[in-house]
Amino acid sequence: MSEIKIGTGNGQGSCYGCEQKGKWNRSWVNLLYEYEDKLWCEDCLIARLHKENQELKKQLNEKIILVMNLKEELEDKRKEYQEVYKDVRTEIKDYKNQQKEFIEWLENWLKILKEQFKGMRGVNAAYQKLIIDTVNETLSKYKEIIGGDNK
Repeated sequence: MSEIKIGTGNGQGSCYGCEQKGKWNRSWVNLLYEYEDKLWCEDCLIARLHKENQELKKQLNEKIILVMNLKEELEDKRKEYQEVYKDVRTEIKDYKNQQKEFIEWLENWLKILKEQFKGMRGVNAAYQKLIIDTVNETLSKYKEIIGGDNK
């Protein structure tokens, strides 16, 4: 916005606003105001400033509405991502529980297998050791893949 000054100089001048409206308005220069390198009477200057103020308010309101809409969109996206993240966390937790259950089942099965082999007669000891070693190796490899016991 330009600076408003009291008209300087000697003699008379015409109001720019009045000329634009088709009105004749001659006045002493020191009774007019300089704004945007033009002379204005008080009424026209007030009308001009009021118009500029309304335009600025309109622009500001448009920007406020835009910012509010963007905030709403961001909040919606945040809620959407929160739900997805919550679902993913639940899936990961379920998966880890399944891994834990599988390890526990495999360990229990290994114990049962060892117990059953103790009571069995006639089964080759090397064959028993092979089966138990294979199950142990499977369990170890699975723990290695998933990154530990996951307990």
